[in-house]
Amino acid sequence: MNILGYTINRVKNLVQPTDVYTAGKYQYVVRSTTIENANVEEYRTALDSARSAYVQQRQTIYNYYQNAIDLDAHLTGLIEKRLLATVGRKLIYVNDAGQEVEAVNQMTSSPVFEKFIRELLTAKVFWGLGLFLFEADSTKPFELKYATIPVQNIDPYQKMVRYMPFGITDKDKSFSKDNMATIVGQQDLGGLLLQASLVALRKREALNDWASYSQLAGNNFMVVKYRSEKPDEYAAKTARETVATAGRGVFSAKPGVDIEAQNLSSSSQNQLFTDYVKYLDDTLTKLVLGQTMTTEDGASRSQAEVHERVQDTIFDSDAKFVTDYLNYDWMEIGKKYGVTGGKWQYAESGTQKMMQQIDLDLKLKELGVMFTSEELKQKYNLI
Repeated sequence: MNILGYTINRVKNLVQPTDVYTAGKYQYVVRSTTIENANVEEYRTALDSARSAYVQQRQTIYNYYQNAIDLDAHLTGLIEKRLLATVGRKLIYVNDAGQEVEAVNQMTSSPVFEKFIRELLTAKVFWGLGLFLFEADSTKPFELKYATIPVQNIDPYQKMVRYMPFGITDKDKSFSKDNMATIVGQQDLGGLLLQASLVALRKREALNDWASYSQLAGNNFMVVKYRSEKPDEYAAKTARETVATAGRGVFSAKPGVDIEAQNLSSSSQNQLFTDYVKYLDDTLTKLVLGQTMTTEDGASRSQAEVHERVQDTIFDSDAKFVTDYLNYDWMEIGKKYGVTGGKWQYAESGTQKMMQQIDLDLKLKELGVMFTSEELKQKYNLI
């Protein structure tokens, strides 16, 4: 580059970030997420485009999905809690005799497999769609290798991996006959983020309004009142100078002038924002966990126990989805990794068994069944 007769050599990045990725025979371009405006009308337009009967454009609605995760800390915590409830459980592979297969379980306990289960649940439960491509090496059995195709590049109707997000090019590839690919979810737009993104959007709107209100209402302003019907120029000038120089200190008003400090803050207005944001947070909690009392203060122990059982039912459903996927959808692919002749299941911890037994015994007691001290000592290993 020549500037005023001088040659300027600009420093260039030696490593240019790429937006084109390759997974097996598939290539796809990844676009960064755009932060969409907190505007319900724009959200509705994006939703209509994503559900069009002719050409579905999901790019913008998926931006809203991702915005909800990135910008709402409460929702992110709920998603993490639900994922950990399944990812944190011990997943094992047993043979027909019910014995654990050590080689497979070593793969199951690896960080790569844990990451796969997390992404599998995230795709199915929250995004409503996911495509996984697996790569097996016959010389390295029980070593999981896979790639996750971004949801924007999946065409579930034509069963294609689109090179461009929601665009058609000659680089698109079909996965319909790929026996090392599995798709989860549904063709139509779905996932819990469909509802959660709208609630999170409403919350962003409310927080923006609350911030604007706090900025305005939190500032004090002075009201100058003149006792005479029409103040003279000198009195008005003196009053303005008095207010300007006072700052946060104490000042004396001139005769014939009253100066009052006021602000627009209101406890009822603040409570309105507080209650509304709490309502939206509770709605997200019910959507993701099915209840609120395991994350918020409960009204009573009995209610909290009911809510906890609802939550456990949802967690058990997630675990069943994982084992059903591995035992059926992934079975043929699993053989490529040397996984055959058994089934996947979650190991039940001793604490879980004991709590279930205690719950059963309490119910039996309420029905009139009596237990001797010796029976209880033997059952619960009491001294």
